[in-house]
Amino acid sequence: MKLSIRNILRENTDKTITCNECGWSWKESESDASDLYVCHKCGHDNSKDELKESNKPKIKTILRERLLTQDDLDIRQVADFVNFAKDFLGIDDDVKVELAFKRTPDIKTTAYYRLDGFIKIYAKNRAIIDICRSICHELVHHKQNLEGRLTNPIEDGEDGSEIENEANAVAGKIIRKWGKQRPEIYI
Repeated sequence: MKLSIRNILRENTDKTITCNECGWSWKESESDASDLYVCHKCGHDNSKDELKESNKPKIKTILRERLLTQDDLDIRQVADFVNFAKDFLGIDDDVKVELAFKRTPDIKTTAYYRLDGFIKIYAKNRAIIDICRSICHELVHHKQNLEGRLTNPIEDGEDGSEIENEANAVAGKIIRKWGKQRPEIYI
């Protein structure tokens, strides 16, 4: 049974690669890692940097959630959300929110909050709504910190802790309110 489930999952996530030179297509599973992007028909090297947009995984499109780009409109939408969430939470200080489009050693999860009011969000290949939820979660931690309730970030941030559960619940509530005002964030 496990083998058939694994095969079904692999079939549904097996990426199709199309040669930029001749248009020939093949499944990722039909290649070794060493020649994954080498066309099986014409031999053209379709390295990851050369791949067409259509060759990228479509995981998020199944959910109908648009991925964040570094386009000014997308960044403006995220900035608008930050202001909305700060207003909702009653935060009026200059908390800094940074979007990272590359993994760095400090980003071990999708986001983090520092007690000095700095939030960093990993944004590469993530849906805008998911990024906003992460921002909001971390803004709730900032609010908790301002109220003196975030005293031990490691202990307070443990799965299932009261502080972490509150951040999850309030972030979900704010996202739903934002989504009612801006339904386009789900597309």
